[in-house]
Amino acid sequence: MCPRPASPSVLFLHGLAGYGGEWRDVASLLGVESECPDLPGHGSSFDPLVLGDGSSTLVDDIIDAAVAATTRLAAGAGAPVAVVGQSMGGLVALRVAHRVPELVSHVVLVEADTGAMSSDSLTSLSQWFDRWPDAFATADEATQFFGSERPSTPAWVAGLRPTPDGLVRRFDAEALVTLMADLAGGGSADIWQELTVPATLILAEHGVTSDLEVAAMLDAQPDTTMVRVAGAGHDVHLDQPAAVAEAIASTLGIQAM
Repeated sequence: MCPRPASPSVLFLHGLAGYGGEWRDVASLLGVESECPDLPGHGSSFDPLVLGDGSSTLVDDIIDAAVAATTRLAAGAGAPVAVVGQSMGGLVALRVAHRVPELVSHVVLVEADTGAMSSDSLTSLSQWFDRWPDAFATADEATQFFGSERPSTPAWVAGLRPTPDGLVRRFDAEALVTLMADLAGGGSADIWQELTVPATLILAEHGVTSDLEVAAMLDAQPDTTMVRVAGAGHDVHLDQPAAVAEAIASTLGIQAM
């Protein structure tokens, strides 16, 4: 699909343990120039045989990669771009908008808030990863694990890497728990408070964002637009891509296709 003329460009950032292809349906519905990269340590950017040299952390690598993608997309467009991120990707989008506000026309946080992630939440995350098998024998087995009734499941299954041993994850679980401790352990309230870029929050009716934290965010940045998508869960961009595309389109001043 060719992007419509004079439309804003959009960088889409996926969530923890995800990959850029999760945004394919939303991007298609928007019909704009966009990039949906696999962030470092995720998807096609993950190489289990390559270890970091210790000169940077995964969170540094992810933020640097997102800033580089923003810079590249803005240069191609000749104008600032919108940065959209879901969950972990929303926290990264916030940091991109804070670091290079001159390159960002709007930041959209999808199911992301600025509260600190507790040690109990990090433990729960680690325990969830522990429940994953080393490999799923078949796509059907993976579908049952993620939930055959969930609209988000096909994307999770598609994110696995086929190997002779079965379908395996494309990330290192321990590294991702450390990533979230670094990225969200202390919260992002200060960065949000200092934000100078227009912002939109897209939240799911059955999401995981804290109502108290969202209220604090709106108090700190009262011009923020908030959209709540009925009937959706944390993976709202996969549960209801049309509703998310419509919310983003409204933010960008265009019509979803």
